[in-house]
Amino acid sequence: MGTHGLKVYRHNAIYFFHYSQMDSYPDWLGVRILAEIPQDDEFEEWLPLMRKQLDRECEIWEAKGRPSEYENFVDAVTEDRPDGPYYDADFVYEIDLDELVFRVDGRPMFWLDCLPPKDVFLQGISFDNYGDRACALSVPEEYRCDGGLAPCVVEDSVVEEYRSYAAEGSVVPIHELLGVPESLSPVETVWTRLLEVMIGLMMYRFSAIVKEIVFHPSWTELMTEERALGLTAVKAAFEVDVTRDIDLKKLPPTPMKEGVWWVRRDACVCLATHLDEERSMHASIVRLREGVMREKAGAPDVVYGVVTSVYHIVIVRVDRSAGGAVWHTPALQFFPSSYATSASTPGITALARLGRHVEPIEGAAADHPLARLSGEALGELTQDLVARTNNPEFAKLSYSTASSAAELFIGYPLLGEYPLLSVIDVPPEFPEGPEERRKKPYRHLVIGKFTTIADGKLAVVHLAPYTMSGGNCSTFMVKTFRQMVGHGEVACVSACLIQA
Repeated sequence: MGTHGLKVYRHNAIYFFHYSQMDSYPDWLGVRILAEIPQDDEFEEWLPLMRKQLDRECEIWEAKGRPSEYENFVDAVTEDRPDGPYYDADFVYEIDLDELVFRVDGRPMFWLDCLPPKDVFLQGISFDNYGDRACALSVPEEYRCDGGLAPCVVEDSVVEEYRSYAAEGSVVPIHELLGVPESLSPVETVWTRLLEVMIGLMMYRFSAIVKEIVFHPSWTELMTEERALGLTAVKAAFEVDVTRDIDLKKLPPTPMKEGVWWVRRDACVCLATHLDEERSMHASIVRLREGVMREKAGAPDVVYGVVTSVYHIVIVRVDRSAGGAVWHTPALQFFPSSYATSASTPGITALARLGRHVEPIEGAAADHPLARLSGEALGELTQDLVARTNNPEFAKLSYSTASSAAELFIGYPLLGEYPLLSVIDVPPEFPEGPEERRKKPYRHLVIGKFTTIADGKLAVVHLAPYTMSGGNCSTFMVKTFRQMVGHGEVACVSACLIQA
């Protein structure tokens, strides 16, 4: 059988594509498409002519009633980006005339008006550290499309408004913002590692969404699924909202893009773009503060806000009793880069700490799995737990009842019936060659190991993507929003639990 592929043009958010039934490898079809796109002065002449030709094609398509299906896929027009697997295509080459990007398999690779020579083009079509199609880091920066559109202009009046309630010295590190020690507590350490794993799973499942956010100059242009991803990522720091069985139809819709989304009585979220640009960050903080100050019923005097662009995050403290005075962290990296070698980022750590600082969801210690242990079982557990976790807090178990032990553990994340009590390191594993990393993530970026208690005994829980799991597993899906359905291999991010 031949290697199938698609050649796609994008113009005015409409996709025009041609189906190739054979020889669609980069070194055949790919380089031929590359050769069709002129560069330098000729590109400036070619671009309007190609757009005009596609306008005519669009008129014909509309005159036919904008058909969505064809008997074959030789020539077709669609409003949705063509998906390779749906069309049985091994490679999809997209010439994006809207954003001037050359994409492969739907992922941005090269700048259309500065395409590389053939040898660089071929070596550039690679996979990132999460197993997703990406442009190799060896490609010179002038060709590599690793940035997006410039942010929208922020008016001086907006910056002045920010300065009116964010005085000099209002930008502080997360521990000063929260009034906690600089070093992480044992509970914060576990939550931080769990959030690293969950963000890694989102990078693995939803890379296509992550890589498109940078092409929006403003938060108002974020697609519904992009907003859903940002809110899901932030929510994961506040609660482990997982289930073994989920009715996708009962998932909530993504909140409206206007205003803020309240994740707790004293904590809210605001979506943004370009937080690494100072004026954009200031404008986003102004918008979050306005949402906090409008909230009348039930909001406490001090409210914490999270402004996130997925790429970056800013934690904000708004004191409503002091006229809405604002303190905040600098813009911190949130999601790791596609070529990250560590799952840790400053933004993940800051957000995990915030999640432990705000008012928790009320839950009874009597419902905690430890509350069901007998005094004898709890006593047998104590020595192992103190020795293996090196957590002095757990020494209190030696003179605790099951109920008081549950109170001690109530702040630790609970995955189903399994409390995650300490972090077990996952050694980094780096593939030796490109063939070994095809469509496979670096394991230590998406896998986590924790000490837990199962059937009254100390155990180890392994969290991993469903597709990388094995053995005696239980599958958990993280509850998200309805619009995430259809993105990734499953509707929700999944994890696998393995008892050791």
